[in-house]
Amino acid sequence: AHAKEAVTALCLDRWDPTEAEWQQLWPGTDPLPVQAAVMDLMPATGQALVVVESPPASGKTRIALWCAHHLARRNGYQGLYVAMSTQADSSKMAQEVQRFMRAAVVDEAATLAVVHADAIVQQFVYDLIDSEHPDR
Repeated sequence: AHAKEAVTALCLDRWDPTEAEWQQLWPGTDPLPVQAAVMDLMPATGQALVVVESPPASGKTRIALWCAHHLARRNGYQGLYVAMSTQADSSKMAQEVQRFMRAAVVDEAATLAVVHADAIVQQFVYDLIDSEHPDR
């Protein structure tokens, strides 16, 4: 009981996925071949461990986000964690995740945090903070 209260108090249970399909998540695009193959292999329900090894620009980021959305919709999972190897990659990824979340989460109820040593000096992080507190 205490754990559930803590999760709610920390707003960690606010991921309410939309019913959006690929076209709603990324308008004007179709899944690339590797993405379509992963989508076909995803189980309708239950857990999944997905490892995608493919060349740069083959769509790994979007299929990872799609898989997280699919699993959240099917299994009621809460949240998404993305770790990148560099600060520059983290900041770029955060912008992609923010665009994804606008379509993937009902009422944009989930929160997004960028956590690395230089995050506080990036305008994008301030924009995230301002969007969470429109009364400022």
